[in-house]
Amino acid sequence: MKVSANVIYLSGVGLATEGWPEGMYDGLGIILSILLVVMVTAISDYKQSLQFRDLDREKKKIFIQVTRDGQRQKVSIYDLVVGDIVHLSIGDQVPADGIFISGYSLLIDESSLSGESEPMYICDENPFLLAGTKVQDGSVKMLVTTVGMRTEWGKLMETLNE
Repeated sequence: MKVSANVIYLSGVGLATEGWPEGMYDGLGIILSILLVVMVTAISDYKQSLQFRDLDREKKKIFIQVTRDGQRQKVSIYDLVVGDIVHLSIGDQVPADGIFISGYSLLIDESSLSGESEPMYICDENPFLLAGTKVQDGSVKMLVTTVGMRTEWGKLMETLNE
């Protein structure tokens, strides 16, 4: 109802000063301009949402090096299973909870999980790696012990969702 009233008002803007046929041009010009802006904005927003959806799909396609059944192969982080040996290096995110098998100079950033700003040194005495943390320095082979929502990260996310 309000939209109809505004359309009638806008189409009659120039009628008072210029008369019937010429006065309609101002109002119709304004209405067409508004419709054009609305259409361009809607199309732009729709295309942007499609791009974000595609980007989100690509972001989820993360592959890591794994030794499975004695062979090294690339596996999606969503296909990890308990018992896999994961190879990680600087910048990688730890995809599952696991135990340090071998590596050197391994510093792990656990700030996303524990809030601790100092990196943790992982070695034989402190062998636990947690999902969601990041390798800040070094490289490691880790044995996957827990995946998915059973990891410490998964439990934290589950608690936050409640």
